[in-house]
Amino acid sequence: MKKRFRLPALLLSACMFPAALPAIPAQAATTEVLTGDCNADGVIDRKDAELLRSYLLGTETAISAGADLDANGRINAADLTLLKRLLLPKRETATLMVYLCGADLETDNYEATNDIAEMAAAQYTDDLNVVVFTGGTKTWHTAGLTDGGNNRILIGSSGMQIQDCLDELWYMSSGETLQTFIQDTAAEFPADHYGLVIWGHGMGSIYGLCYDPLSKRMLSLPALHSALQNAGVHFDWIGFDTCLMANAETACAVQDSADYMIASTDSVSSYGWYYTDFLTQWAAHPGTPAQVLTKQIMEDMIAVNRVQEIPATISCYDLQYTNELMDALYTYTDLNYQAYSESGIAAYLEQRAKVQDYGMGVYDMADLQSLVTMIPNAASDAVTAAMQKLMIGCLNENMESSGAAVWSFLRHPEDGIYLAASAFAPLGISETYLSQVSEMAKAAYDYLTVVEPN
Repeated sequence: MKKRFRLPALLLSACMFPAALPAIPAQAATTEVLTGDCNADGVIDRKDAELLRSYLLGTETAISAGADLDANGRINAADLTLLKRLLLPKRETATLMVYLCGADLETDNYEATNDIAEMAAAQYTDDLNVVVFTGGTKTWHTAGLTDGGNNRILIGSSGMQIQDCLDELWYMSSGETLQTFIQDTAAEFPADHYGLVIWGHGMGSIYGLCYDPLSKRMLSLPALHSALQNAGVHFDWIGFDTCLMANAETACAVQDSADYMIASTDSVSSYGWYYTDFLTQWAAHPGTPAQVLTKQIMEDMIAVNRVQEIPATISCYDLQYTNELMDALYTYTDLNYQAYSESGIAAYLEQRAKVQDYGMGVYDMADLQSLVTMIPNAASDAVTAAMQKLMIGCLNENMESSGAAVWSFLRHPEDGIYLAASAFAPLGISETYLSQVSEMAKAAYDYLTVVEPN
């Protein structure tokens, strides 16, 4: 925690000062004067406060025009008060936005209701506001929420308030809904620090997240990327309280809109994140560095699942290294493509089957470290090195996970033929990479159709 400098207590009565203090020209009449710079050294610091205090006590006579903070032509107690305010750290504020698509997780298991209760149980100050936008659920178990509709929940020092959103139905699978929520929240609750949690189902990078049973659609990564870009808000961190979203493609989708990303490579249990403690910490210290806060989020998530004896994994990415990882992955894939061109797809598929997968074999999300280890080439080490720079934290509980995944065809190569380009090209992912992956996926599909006919 930064130390706060406090000036010595002064009894600023007339008897403390000489009968007359030498006047200096008012600041307005002096050019290139730094307000508060009492010793004219070009900075405003503790030395200036000590000098101004000595001047007011009559033990110092040399002082610059910058000591006249209110520019009234006199140096007095009012200037000392202004300087004190200038030196004290700025009071910081934070706003957390929670985009909560309840789906059957809420209807069947009360999971969203439980997390809303955890958010409400935190100890708040006026410096943190939590704004939750709810939807995508046929039946809610939180009193006051609209079944089959949308609500906005405000949580802060005044407690929890639920507001109706009755003008129209907003589908949680729509990027427009997410964009509007972010823009409206930032306009109403501007802050020094922003966080965003996206809550709901996660189905890997090809299919996306936030399945909305009302629209029967998902929020795709291109829609997520576009919503964040158009909203124009930069987040300290974006977190996914979902399954299967700690992957290279999701990092590409959010890298321009946040400093850090928190997500899980594998399935997330019904207990998911634990909100009470980190929100209490953030409310008390809104300026908490993002790396410190994200570490607590990860530790709290692992701890609450450990109590239930549920294995869990969660990672945090420093998004400034996303492009470095992708460049290494492009080189790695190019070498695999050359090997496929020379030898065919069978050998690749044999090794790919040994790679650790996430999503019960449905979504072809491969553990990135396992992939470059089981299918090694000259670029494997570069991928590992880039991944280690990207990932500032990975916590596992009874699970084998490197903390990063990537879509890699295996059981469903048709996804690479029909979906990969539309899912990934809008994220800025290399056209050459997508072309190579699609061609190899087509070869895998043809091979498997012959070897394993329906």
